[in-house]
Amino acid sequence: ELSDGKISILMVGKGKMGGTCVNVGCIPSKYLLELSHHYFYPLYHKLPGIRFEPPKLDFSEVMKEVRKMVERLRREKYEKVISNYPNVELLEGTAEFLSPEEVLIKYDGKEFNVKANNYLIATGSKPSIPPIDGLDKVEYLTSDTIWNLEKLPESTIIIGGGAIGLELGQALQHFGSQVSIIEA
Repeated sequence: ELSDGKISILMVGKGKMGGTCVNVGCIPSKYLLELSHHYFYPLYHKLPGIRFEPPKLDFSEVMKEVRKMVERLRREKYEKVISNYPNVELLEGTAEFLSPEEVLIKYDGKEFNVKANNYLIATGSKPSIPPIDGLDKVEYLTSDTIWNLEKLPESTIIIGGGAIGLELGQALQHFGSQVSIIEA
């Protein structure tokens, strides 16, 4: 506890701040879906007497825009916010429990031990790769790596019918990919 009564907080992590939602989950998938609506609906509207010019798709530019938006949100909603709290220190590194009361922190080639009253473990998530014969022999995308796409796939099979899979599938189909979704 600091002299002003505030709790001293040490955050240790590696990778992009903000976790799954802002970086590779609901935020980019919903934004991609919204962008796809602006392309798809003018092509397939059923409004009598109203004509739209057919939109042109630059999928690489769409994906670049999604990545830029994610970077901006991560900076504004996480990095800038945390910098305004003098009682919070953020280290890029790893933590390892030595005992129920003590943690070894490793960062930037340094190590030190920390004792705390409370620990919060928030390790994030990663895509689950199903045990499909031959999958390890082909290139595939995950909900983490799809954001690096530069070219719209001609066809896409999405394994998993959860929110992110369905949003990505709908967006890719709106842009013109032939999409199939497989759910357990």
